[in-house]
Amino acid sequence: MKKIIGQLATDESIKEDHLIRILQNANKLLLTEYCIQIDPAFRIYPLEVESYYYHDNFPDQTVHRNELQKNRFGKFYFHRKGYEASNLILSNRGGVDICLSNSDDFFYSILIRSARINDEEHAIDGPQKLAQRIYARICNVESVHELSEDNQADLKNFEMNVDVLVRSELRDTDNMIHSTRIGIKEEIKYSQYNLRSIIDLKYSGQKEKDVLAYLRHHPEKRTLEVARELLGYNSKWIAEELEKMK
Repeated sequence: MKKIIGQLATDESIKEDHLIRILQNANKLLLTEYCIQIDPAFRIYPLEVESYYYHDNFPDQTVHRNELQKNRFGKFYFHRKGYEASNLILSNRGGVDICLSNSDDFFYSILIRSARINDEEHAIDGPQKLAQRIYARICNVESVHELSEDNQADLKNFEMNVDVLVRSELRDTDNMIHSTRIGIKEEIKYSQYNLRSIIDLKYSGQKEKDVLAYLRHHPEKRTLEVARELLGYNSKWIAEELEKMK
């Protein structure tokens, strides 16, 4: 992973499409070769992630630009409203990122949208639900809905001091999809970039859009049969979009 992060050149000459490929490669590695370990009995295996990178040559305004998204490779960044580590961690509208920036020159972290914990049968779908599970584990409580002062202190202590990114067993990459991030207004330029990656469509919040993105990037599989296999049903919209690509 550090080799990929080292490719994030911070000069003005690097092209946007090259930066996007680097961020997609980091997403792929996190989904297929890494896990997030809170303790030896609590490992998180991401299924869906979104990259958030900000530099002068890639000024993505959707990035929080909190100071915890800089130069903290391998540590958590718990979402806050504000730019400083001292700001309160969000209880109900937050999420959890892994910081991958190894420099003070740029902000970079990856949001974990969906993931499987240990070998649990059912994955956790959604960043807020996942954050609640993580908060409860770190705070050593049954569940967390509103964060108390003690909870905030425990989380900030863990966030500042514990490296959570670890290598794990290889996972399947056959249906890796790079698509657009969720919940970003379409008028924002960076909303159109494929900075979200997913390896299990079951947890997609925009399934048809993700399948179309997959077909766009795999011309050899650009058929209605493949689309039907991935979706589990026929899609008139995808059929129309594939017709436009001919």
